[in-house]
Parts: sequence; structure tokens; C-alpha cells
Amino acid sequence: MTITGASGAGKTTLENSLLQHFGGGRVRTITTRVPREGETAANYDFQSEDSLAEMANLLWCLPIHNAVYAVALPEFDKAAAETNGLAFVSITPERHEFLANHFTPNGVRCVAVHLAHPGENELRRRLELRGEDATSVDKRLKDSVIFEQSAVKVANLNIIRSGTPAEVLHQVLSIIEVTP
Repeated sequence: MTITGASGAGKTTLENSLLQHFGGGRVRTITTRVPREGETAANYDFQSEDSLAEMANLLWCLPIHNAVYAVALPEFDKAAAETNGLAFVSITPERHEFLANHFTPNGVRCVAVHLAHPGENELRRRLELRGEDATSVDKRLKDSVIFEQSAVKVANLNIIRSGTPAEVLHQVLSIIEVTP
């Protein structure tokens, strides 16, 4: 399963809910950014740009918000093994189709969900709670509008309405259960 949403839309919260529900399955993303308060190696594989450049088996490597994010193919196998087949990762909207094209021919079912923009005031509140400075918050709010516009153009994308973590998880679980 792939998860998209603007910065602060709740991707990490959804991932944590899925981890609790399924007991595993998160595809750990590699990033060159500095860990935020409370983040550990369980959230991301924090690497220097030099270390990242030397890694093999990367499905992609993208610059986002002054950092580089990447995903290694072995992480999907590891995550799927933890949950008897379910692997989930937070990505950018254009990666949904890329992963579907990569995995579907091998018999892997790909489900794409997008966490809808929770509204500018709520998004600002979440970003500020995360410790983002005013300049970063303003940039991410502008980027979130562009992100939403690109997400709605993605085929087979399930839009998840903003809500409590339990409500969002319920929406995602209902999609997983009914998607053939």
C-alpha cells in the first residue's frame, strides 16, 4: 500500500496506526534530513548524502524539502514478511503508478491512498507542533496546494478524508478489505 499526503497531513500517524493494527509492514524510507524530535531509526534510515549515493537496490531517490528521500527494494520484502504480505510506504503521488507498474506484473496487489488536506489552519497547527519554523510552514502550506492538485490526477487513488487517527485507519482498512 502506498500513502501520500501533504507534509503534516497524517502519513506518519497512519503508518503508526497500521503498525499497531498489523504488527509490522512499514517500508522504512531512507532520508538525508536530520531527525525530528522523537524520530528514531524505526521511522527512517537516516543517512548522509555520500552514504545514500553508495547504496544499491534503490527504487528511487527524490529531493523533497531540502533533503533526499529514497526507498530500497529489499525494504518491501522485509516489510511484507512481517505481516504476511502487507507492506506500506509514504511516497509522492507520482510514485503510486511507478510502484504499481513495478510490482503488479509479479502478482502484487497495489493499493494507493491519499490523505486529504485537512485545511490550512489545521495543517499550520500540525506543522508548528512538529517544530517547523514560520518560513518552513509557509513554504509547506504553499507546496501542499500543489501536492493536492497533483494527487487528484493519479489514477486509482483512494482519497481518505481528514479525521481522527481511528477514523482515518477505519477508512484505509475498509479500502484494503474491498480492493480485489
